[in-house]
Amino acid sequence: MPDQYLNLRRAPLLLLALLLPLSLAMAAQDDSHLQIDPAAPIYQRSVFLHGYAHGYELGFHSGDIDLHMSRSSRDPRTIKMFKDSKRVYQRSFGNRDMFINGYEQGFRVGYADAFYGRDFRAARELRTLSQQMQDIGGQQQNAGSHQISNSSEFDKGIADGYKKGVNNGLNDARSSKAYHPENSECSRKSSDGQFCPAHRLGYELGYSDGFNNQRKPEEDVKTAKERGETH
Repeated sequence: MPDQYLNLRRAPLLLLALLLPLSLAMAAQDDSHLQIDPAAPIYQRSVFLHGYAHGYELGFHSGDIDLHMSRSSRDPRTIKMFKDSKRVYQRSFGNRDMFINGYEQGFRVGYADAFYGRDFRAARELRTLSQQMQDIGGQQQNAGSHQISNSSEFDKGIADGYKKGVNNGLNDARSSKAYHPENSECSRKSSDGQFCPAHRLGYELGYSDGFNNQRKPEEDVKTAKERGETH
């Protein structure tokens, strides 16, 4: 294939790489995740999942670019955008460490999903969790144009459940066991009663990420554009 043709195919991806830093700055100023995203209710209550959503999106873009450019898989920690959580984060989001933790987890998963030809499944799964969250109560307070939860127990439950879910999902997939994301165990009591219900939601997402991590890459992997995905 002529070098000129390869350069033409790569031009849009190179332009995307140049524009991403600008898009990160704009995202930090006007965060649609907290306003118009169908999963906004759960992002408003979980800083961890809010960070996860940002990280997954940028990780997916990075993985899809590497796939499209026929590069070898990279350790996500070596990719510049992996460290961009500090640029995306705003004080109004809540706990900084929780946001960065979620961002880094999401980036790893998003990168792997794109590079190995899987779909952009985080949006679907996070919207499902947001719907399941409606039964979990909690005080809310005004924060600009959106709502932020007063309780940190909900977010701690999400993060702890996610970590345990990832480990169990990995182990079940490696042992060729059936997919059972509902096997969350939680005995911790919190003053507002939110930790264990949130733990269950975090476990469900983490289990899915861990289990899918062991799926074999498709023989004929395609880029997100070729798969007809929009996000």
